[in-house]
Amino acid sequence: SSCLRGIKRLRVVFLALFLSIIYCVLDEFHLFFVPGRFFSFFDMFVNSLGIFFSSALYLLSIELRMRKIKK
Repeated sequence: SSCLRGIKRLRVVFLALFLSIIYCVLDEFHLFFVPGRFFSFFDMFVNSLGIFFSSALYLLSIELRMRKIKK
């Protein structure tokens, strides 16, 4: 079972989401200064989708495991 419960788990996931999005933006920003590379809003969008979907899958897997344990 997870050591984080309920609201605390959601806070940690939202913090991870926030930090991941910030990293995504900073990574794209730094590409602006790399020769041969370019800043792309599309890349930021796709990266953000991956971050959201992986977080949702994580929360879903925790929920399913918790339901299985309760049965």
